[in-house]
Amino acid sequence: MALSLAALPTLARVADVPCSRLPLIETVGWNLGEAALSERDDRGRRLQRRLYAFSRRLARDQDDVRMYDVVLRTLAAHVDASTASLAIFDEADQALRIVTTIGYPLSIVEHLRVRPGEGILGEVFESGRAVSGNAGAGGVRRLRYRTDSYLVLPIRAGRGCLAVAALTDHGAGGPFDARDLTDVRVMASVAAPALSRATLRAQLARVTELATVDTVTGLFNRRYFERRIEAEFERARRRGQDLALLLIDIDDFKKVNDTHGHLEGDRTLRQVADLVRAGVRAFDMSARYGGEEFVIVMPAASDAVAHQVAERIRARVEQTFSHQSPAVTVSVGIGMLGSQLMVDDLFETADRALMAAKQSGKNVVRVGAVEGRTPPLR
Repeated sequence: MALSLAALPTLARVADVPCSRLPLIETVGWNLGEAALSERDDRGRRLQRRLYAFSRRLARDQDDVRMYDVVLRTLAAHVDASTASLAIFDEADQALRIVTTIGYPLSIVEHLRVRPGEGILGEVFESGRAVSGNAGAGGVRRLRYRTDSYLVLPIRAGRGCLAVAALTDHGAGGPFDARDLTDVRVMASVAAPALSRATLRAQLARVTELATVDTVTGLFNRRYFERRIEAEFERARRRGQDLALLLIDIDDFKKVNDTHGHLEGDRTLRQVADLVRAGVRAFDMSARYGGEEFVIVMPAASDAVAHQVAERIRARVEQTFSHQSPAVTVSVGIGMLGSQLMVDDLFETADRALMAAKQSGKNVVRVGAVEGRTPPLR
């Protein structure tokens, strides 16, 4: 067999070694090879055990916050990284959001939003390629980190990128090597299905929120409320319990829009909605019914309890906006479940009470007449 010219210098060096030392060279070479194979096998077995435990833990865990923490801590522990972060792509913000950290408090960075292509996290997310290196190569030591080496990798599902993990500060003080990168890539592929499920849950929650929540005030919207009031009405009828319905209207709201504009009008709506939300009982349900009108359903509430809640909301609104011009106040009409056969009758009772409140000078609470009862004097 012909020998290459490149091999000749090596052969010459070996030829210069006394024959008595050749067995020693062969033995050392064989032992080094065996040690390398053994180390690689041990590392492979450790990786297999960790992957097995990792996949089982992720399959059981349905809490997204805890799952993010498990993913990051498992990746960091395998490559001995003492500082790390995990950033998830937020569909609503169209940006990466850091959801868990190691080595420093999450509160320092949880407000940050990283756009695709922005900084090293954004670049890795956009390219879908892992990077590793030495951040201090330019002579500038990064704050918060003990060393300058880093390893940043995407966590992908199909062609899309779900998250980016940043691992820094190797425990031994040196850089992350090619084996570290290979291992965490394998582990990231195991984490990807769990992160995909979390993304789908977030998307479903977002769709559900859009279908049930008013975007301006954060209260339930009218469509969702009308479904719920039917169920509450029937439940109260079956159990023979009281049921109160409160209609709340912001007095002269048009003046706010005409004076300060619609942006200020929306801000006023949000403030009143917050006061409504804070004023009801834990099991009452409030919604924006339309325009500047809000509605509350109060299961098992007597007219006295309903009036107490309504008066509390009215007083808080008056106090909150007392220094604003034009002043913002609310009028409240209360309907109580009597022998009505339809939900519409309950709404009509509350609506008549609201009209009476408006006609009596606004910024007051009125309880509507209920069949078989005399409305209390207020």
